[in-house]
Amino acid sequence: MLVCLALATPTQGEELSALARLQPETSAFRASGQGVELSIAISQPVPWRLRFLDNPPRLIIDAREVDWAGIDDLTLPEAIRALRAGSFRPGWSRLVIELSGPYRLQASEMRT
Repeated sequence: MLVCLALATPTQGEELSALARLQPETSAFRASGQGVELSIAISQPVPWRLRFLDNPPRLIIDAREVDWAGIDDLTLPEAIRALRAGSFRPGWSRLVIELSGPYRLQASEMRT
């Protein structure tokens, strides 16, 4: 599994805010060999972390203040059963990716 968080440069006239926003038009979840590649584009850099949990297998991405609106519109490969997103404590947002089986992380990075 490869996770990539990509950041888009604000366009002219776009307001900056403390809340990062998902950019679904440049985000994608793709099958990649026997795994899945996640490319999640957001409007600005934020601190983040990820971890795996089991029963059921899932990937948890915690990020500082992300508006996940539009995440449900992304096409999911067979490796991903479901998505849930929202706030989980003040100042932090969570994306839960329910997986079809156990996976291990190959790489993760944030590109700016």
